Amino acid sequence: MAKEPINLYVGVWGLLVGLTILEIFMVLVEMPIILLITGVLLLAGVKAGFVALFYQHLKWDDVAISWFYLMALFFALFIVMVWTGGSAVCQVEI
Repeated sequence: MAKEPINLYVGVWGLLVGLTILEIFMVLVEMPIILLITGVLLLAGVKAGFVALFYQHLKWDDVAISWFYLMALFFALFIVMVWTGGSAVCQVEI
């Protein structure tokens, strides 16, 4: 792995700050709850992806390691769903 320029990390940090501000804006604006939950969860997933790619250096690692992390994530989500009987899924009455 070559030494990455500091500008890359500062740029990713700026993007993460911008996405966080967007999340806060979504909470403050009046919108349907299902749209709010979906939007905030999607933005959180995108932010987690940027953190994993750049700050945990998965972008420069072997692809097999990235697949291992993704499989572990989906396995953990599956275990949570089985353990809670599916009640971990948000059920919103509209």
